[in-house]
Amino acid sequence: MLVGHSPTSTPVRDMQRGSSTPEMSTINPDQTNITSRNKRFRPEFSPEKEGLSFETRILSLLTDWKRDQDIVLSKLSSDFAEVKSQNTKIEKSIESINARYECMKQTVDKLQEERSDYRSFTIQLEKRVDDLQRSSRSSGIEIRNVPFNVNETADDLSVIVLKICNAIQSPMVKLDLRDVYRLPGKKGSSRPIVAELQTVQQRIKVLDAARIFNKDRPVTDKLNTGHIAIDGPLMPIYVSESLPGYLKQLFYEARAFAKSNNYKYCWSRYGKLFLRENDESNPITITSLACLKQLAK
Repeated sequence: MLVGHSPTSTPVRDMQRGSSTPEMSTINPDQTNITSRNKRFRPEFSPEKEGLSFETRILSLLTDWKRDQDIVLSKLSSDFAEVKSQNTKIEKSIESINARYECMKQTVDKLQEERSDYRSFTIQLEKRVDDLQRSSRSSGIEIRNVPFNVNETADDLSVIVLKICNAIQSPMVKLDLRDVYRLPGKKGSSRPIVAELQTVQQRIKVLDAARIFNKDRPVTDKLNTGHIAIDGPLMPIYVSESLPGYLKQLFYEARAFAKSNNYKYCWSRYGKLFLRENDESNPITITSLACLKQLAK
């Protein structure tokens, strides 16, 4: 059997509680799906703030570093520009020096060419002078190592020359002598005597006679002051051609070379100088010091 229940009465408190619920119609439909979040409180020394502070310091350091680098690069750029300017000046200086060097080189080459021409011309002049001197002395003989007499005269010298000619068996008379004199030199020394004969043939005759006279004699008996009755210790007397000054010096050098290099003969004939190492070797003509240097090699 159905039991009928009467409706349960709603307490006033429940109704009042229900009525406190806001009306749905008053809610903005656009905000129905938005979740509301409250901003979280960050402490003063939170990790996020420290990260931001670190980034700021890094940016500051990079900014300072960039500024320093810009200053350095600016200085380097300035220094480079200065170096480049100096290099440009140096290059111009080098070009100027090269130009002057080439000019000087051309001048030196020209001077050397002129010097060569002058040298050739000088050699030609020397040869002509040599020929003239030989021609002027073609009949002269030179007598060396005859003691000097303070009061001697030209006649005394003529007597000495004639005595020597008689001693070597090539007699002559005073008329055969054009001139007799001593060469300049240190006062009081035994300066050479030069006798200018009348003819070249007379000179050749005297020189051949002197060579023959000494050829087979011992050293102590070769032509000396005893053969012409000059008082005092015996001194060798040498008779040779009268040579020009430069040939005389060359003859001296040739004799010294022959002595130091064991050459047996050194002599002059017809204005020419000769060396001979031994009896089997051929004569060597000496025309300059270069010949002696060549032989010494």
